[in-house]
This record gives sequence, structure tokens and C-alpha cells, in this order.
Amino acid sequence: MKKIVQSIYPSLIWTGIIFWLLTTNSSRSKSFSLIKSIPHVDKLIHWVLFTVFALLWSLFLGSRVKVEVKWGLGFLIFLAGSAYGMGLEFIQLYFTNRSFSWWDGLADAVGAAFGSWIAIKKPLWK
Repeated sequence: MKKIVQSIYPSLIWTGIIFWLLTTNSSRSKSFSLIKSIPHVDKLIHWVLFTVFALLWSLFLGSRVKVEVKWGLGFLIFLAGSAYGMGLEFIQLYFTNRSFSWWDGLADAVGAAFGSWIAIKKPLWK
């Protein structure tokens, strides 16, 4: 199990799932409309998606790279997650029928920060 979790595939698959979820037209699905009826639930979803993103990438990178300062790896993963989240918001703005939201981008960054913080406090790669 440890080898599977520390391989690159869970991280890449999760990154792809995030891309698909954040660029797909959500108005066609009735299950999305039920979820959307809860105020600000989309921010929670963004937070969870990017917390898991940071945890999975921490598992992979932490097991592969010799990191003397664990904060450095956590900070890089936070930056990557934040950039990916904001990049997806711009993709939504220009290439999909979804709307751009600074708040969604902030929720992505907070999720990436939280996941990185968990990985730093209790290194998952040991």
C-alpha cells in the first residue's frame, strides 16, 4: 500500500480529477444543483480538493526528494497548488461557461496551505 500511495499516479490522477471537476459544466447535473443549494459549499469543496492535492503531492515528493528543510517542500507544494487553483479559475473564465471567482482561488490556496501544513507537522513521507 505504501508504494502505491507514494507513487506519482495518485497525485496525477487527483490533479486530473480536479481539472475535470473545475472545468466541467456543472449546470447539467441535478446532483450538482442540490449541492449548490447549500450556501458557500463550493468553497468547502475547493478547500477539500486542494487539501488532498497537497497531501498527495507531499507523499510523492517527500518520498523521492531529499529535503533538508521540510518547510521548503511544503512551501513549494503550497505555491504549486495555489497557482494551479488560480490557473483553473482563469481557464474557467476564458474557456468554459463557468464563472471566475477570486474566492474559489482563495479557497484553493487555503486548502493547499492546510494540506502542506499537515504534511510539514506530521511528515507523511517518513
